[in-house]
Amino acid sequence: MRQTAGATLPKPKTKQCGITPFLADHHKRYNVTPKSLSDLLSLDREQFDRCDIARTNLLCAEGLPGAEDIDLPRYLDLLDEMAVACDERINRSWRLFKRKPAEFDHSENVFRVLTMQHVLRTQFNVQYDEKVSAIVASGKEWNSDDSSEVFIHGILSDKRTGTCSSLPVFSIAVGRRLGYPLKLVRVPNHTLFRWDESDIGGEKFNIEHTPAGSTVRPDDYYYTWPCLWTEQMRALNERTKVWLHSMNAEQEISKFLCNRALILRDVGRSDEAMMSVEVAYGIDPINPACFDIMQDVSMRTAMAPPRVVEIPVPVKLKNVSRRVSAPRPKLPFPESSTDPHCQLANEQYKLTAAGYPAGSSEHNAAITRISELVDQINRHNQSLTAGPQTPHPHRPSPIQPFRHQPNTGSNGHDSSV
Repeated sequence: MRQTAGATLPKPKTKQCGITPFLADHHKRYNVTPKSLSDLLSLDREQFDRCDIARTNLLCAEGLPGAEDIDLPRYLDLLDEMAVACDERINRSWRLFKRKPAEFDHSENVFRVLTMQHVLRTQFNVQYDEKVSAIVASGKEWNSDDSSEVFIHGILSDKRTGTCSSLPVFSIAVGRRLGYPLKLVRVPNHTLFRWDESDIGGEKFNIEHTPAGSTVRPDDYYYTWPCLWTEQMRALNERTKVWLHSMNAEQEISKFLCNRALILRDVGRSDEAMMSVEVAYGIDPINPACFDIMQDVSMRTAMAPPRVVEIPVPVKLKNVSRRVSAPRPKLPFPESSTDPHCQLANEQYKLTAAGYPAGSSEHNAAITRISELVDQINRHNQSLTAGPQTPHPHRPSPIQPFRHQPNTGSNGHDSSV
């Protein structure tokens, strides 16, 4: 629900002596400037908060298909130019707010953000990716081997298109340059952004990208879109604060690394995908996407032929780079595992990859065991409302609601599951 109490920002300052004051403030605030993904992941945790979200997003796309032409300095300069253009338009348009305040919920800050979005759409031709929009509208799962559909370089390049994975990050990058308190927000299968001054008693409202532009949405809207929340999902969110809560810098980077892992998974670079999601989990253990991606990559690796790859590992996370061999295992997880999720993955593998003939004793045994594990997991999920659960050493606590297949959402590369 949008909150309107509290002070609003002063009118934007005008340009003085070359660089605008708001850009000078932004550069001072976000003064940690890693040049590579390895540099980013070698930072101390407290330094993440002083990295520009645009920089971290672009660095997490490093080495992916479709990211070959990323020009980091040029793209960051372009974001500065866009912010200046938005500031100039907002300054010229205040009379519109004075004449029709109801169109902006009687909020100067809603006017600021919606005007910024209008400038980005009309002056810089930033649009929702039509191809991805058509796939999602058809009900099909969107998977991509093109990082420009998932990260913001697709918007900053000549394509000028983005998706729900990249458009909110892009808007935040521009808005923070203007001094706006914008935050990334995840809900099941989707990502949005919000203005959030609730920590000082100020406004909080959500902004949703649409094919026609942008609109303000209350929190309640996302309890039924893009999917209906169950009571178990609500109870889980009450404990973990995963969905509909403003993300911090560590959570942002973890999300970007999960998006990276999904693309690596889909182009067959499973070892790198697993490494990426393991790092994401280490940064944000309650990231709801991590376990699903780990399980899915493990399943795919189990069915893949052996291969050997070089994986660079950040110094602060591992002491040295290591050469990883991926022999084809018999099962995705150790047979001795007592975790029902791991046991379920093993049984599913036996059923789908082992080639048991339908109706055979092995096939029937696997079906029976899968049903038992599903019941066990669902009973555990139903107990979430009874009180805190014992944390699991290898997975965010509490246990995620059961999903028969790893669920990366209808938008397959939005890791906000």
